[in-house]
Amino acid sequence: TISLILKNQGNENPSFKDVENWFNKNMSPDTIDFNDKEVYENVYHKGKWAAIFQCTQHGAQALFKRAKPESIVDIATLTSIYRPGPLSAKVDKLYIKAKKDPDSVEYGHPLIKDCLKETYGCIIFQEQVMNLCHIVAGIPKDECNAMRKMMKPVGSGNENIDKAKALKEKFIAGSIANGVDKYIAEDLYEKILYFAGYGFNKSHAVSYAINSYYCAWLLTHFEKEWVTAYLQTCSGNP
Repeated sequence: TISLILKNQGNENPSFKDVENWFNKNMSPDTIDFNDKEVYENVYHKGKWAAIFQCTQHGAQALFKRAKPESIVDIATLTSIYRPGPLSAKVDKLYIKAKKDPDSVEYGHPLIKDCLKETYGCIIFQEQVMNLCHIVAGIPKDECNAMRKMMKPVGSGNENIDKAKALKEKFIAGSIANGVDKYIAEDLYEKILYFAGYGFNKSHAVSYAINSYYCAWLLTHFEKEWVTAYLQTCSGNP
C-alpha cells in the first residue's frame, strides 16, 4: 500500500528505505493519531471491512458495528470478547449495553471503577483481574499473577479447597480494609471467578488492535491505494 502511495506521489520505484521512511513519518506510534474519529466512524461504524485485521469474519463485523469502538482499547476489548468463551457467556451483550449507557454501570466503589471503567464494568483482560487484586484488595503486585492463576470456583476442579477458601478470604478482607463493603467485595470476587476463565491478555489484544487500526487508517486516508493493494493480493482467489 505504501509503495502505491509513494508511486502516486511521484516516486516511480520506491525502495524499502523509502517505504520505511514514509511509515516512520506518517504511521509510527509517535506520529499517528490513534484517536482519529474519522477512522473509527469510516471503518468500524459504517462497516467498511476491506482487509481490516480482526474484522474479516461476519460475526466480528456485526459486533464492531453494534459496539462502535472509539479507541484502541475499545478495539482490543472487542477482539477479546469475540471468542467462544466470552460470547457463550454473553459478555458481548453486557459490554454493548454498558457502553451505550455508561452512567448505568454500578461499580460499587471508586477503586473498582479505576480498574474497570475502560471496559464499562466488564472484566475483559487478565491484567484487570490482577489490578483488582492489587488496587481493590491491596495484595502485593508480585502475588497478583499467582492469584489470577489460582482463582477457580470451589469444587470446579480446584484441587486445594482450603487454599481456594483462604484466597477468597484474603481478597475480601483486603477489599474491606480498603473501604469496600463486604457484600460488594464478595460479589466482585464471584464476578472475577465468572470472567477469569475468559480473560484475555491485554498487551496482546492492544497489539492486535493497533494493527487493525493501521489497516483502518490506510483505508480511510488512502482508500484508493489500500483497496488496490487488497485486490492485488486477492487476484488469485475467486
